[in-house]
Amino acid sequence: MGSQEVKVATGWIVGLLALATVWGLGGCQEGEQTSDAKPPVAEPRLSDIYTATATGRSNSLDVLEMVKQRPDELLSQSDSVVASQGEDKKGLKLWFTMVAFDEHSMKAARKYFFLVDENVKKAWFGKSKQGMVFHCQAVLPADVGQKAYEDENAKTRAIVGYVQKAFAADVDGLGEDVAAGAPDARRLGVSGLMVNQALRDVVTRIGGSPVLAGRLSSPQGLEFDHPNFEKGTARISVQGDTANLSIEMGVPAAQYGGFLLP
Repeated sequence: MGSQEVKVATGWIVGLLALATVWGLGGCQEGEQTSDAKPPVAEPRLSDIYTATATGRSNSLDVLEMVKQRPDELLSQSDSVVASQGEDKKGLKLWFTMVAFDEHSMKAARKYFFLVDENVKKAWFGKSKQGMVFHCQAVLPADVGQKAYEDENAKTRAIVGYVQKAFAADVDGLGEDVAAGAPDARRLGVSGLMVNQALRDVVTRIGGSPVLAGRLSSPQGLEFDHPNFEKGTARISVQGDTANLSIEMGVPAAQYGGFLLP
């Protein structure tokens, strides 16, 4: 994909998220609380489906059942991929959870969570900024996870490359459900472009640099500049045959109010 296409895609989604049609002002009611007053119901964390999905164990029915509990989110699916996306009422926040299943066992092989927010406040009275976060957990195939590499940095580069290609294939796997769907469905495809470009950027940065690949697997992560989100940080950890990759851009995930994953 050319840089012009990426700019257009990024501009499209940022434009979608910048449309705040109604700014509601909640009213306050006075009155004494009675003993049988019920506490307010907490809103579910946007990443709940991602968190509850266990790679290697959860199946498609498990994931679909969780999606049913989120009726406001839009479902897209194929034979081996399930995705659920949502948007806040003001159109400033967009997110999706996507799970890809092993074609033979139909157990979750990869799971993804993505959020982009146009209105993240860095401080109580601070100026609003935009932020993006992406999380992925993947069960590595034997030809990636068990292959003999020159060193750990070479292994890290191979794993990130695998995640990038797998993510692109999983989005493509939704096929007509995204490409030919309603505008709401096509937003998933646009979000996928943003994530894919971010992954490709990380692959490019560490491709010729063992030092940068080493930073990616460090607790501090790999920091980099981004034309739209200013600053970004990517991290990877591998335990056995499972890899966890996260990318944060713009306002750090810690500023989102704690509903995201650490």
